[in-house]
Amino acid sequence: PYTTLFRSDSSIALLDYMIVKKKISVTGSRPDVRFPLQGQPKLLNIVILNIVLNAIHALNENGKIQVIIEKSNDWAVCKISDDGKGIPEEVMDHIYDPFFTTKKGHKSYGLGLSVSRGIIEEHGGSISVKSSEGKGTEVTIKLKLNNTESASDIRESVHASGKKA
Repeated sequence: PYTTLFRSDSSIALLDYMIVKKKISVTGSRPDVRFPLQGQPKLLNIVILNIVLNAIHALNENGKIQVIIEKSNDWAVCKISDDGKGIPEEVMDHIYDPFFTTKKGHKSYGLGLSVSRGIIEEHGGSISVKSSEGKGTEVTIKLKLNNTESASDIRESVHASGKKA
């Protein structure tokens, strides 16, 4: 496994054309420091990509997506929320089932959340979804921080090299 820093920017950038087309507002907050994680960056990017893509599909024009990254004890926590149509209560028990989809008119195989959950669990983390029909959805991803390298060490080395953290 590789040491990676929990980021969402590169995943969201891949979906920029859809965000612009639907006039979606993407906001968020993240600390000045990036959190060290033990994992594979490409796989973690797939998770963010899947969740943001689900949010985009749930939104009408001028919708909102919020991405918050924070530290909670020894965990990096990423919350991705939208003000879309939400997930009906009767399907919540099936959202992680392979090939389950509620998307009509989208090319969807129903694998996004199933694959994402598998990736997060393989990384020793958890993923949970809260949704209220008509009000939106919040997906929370928790990943254990890599304690071999502290976040302050990363900030110091990045600032020393002259690169922006």
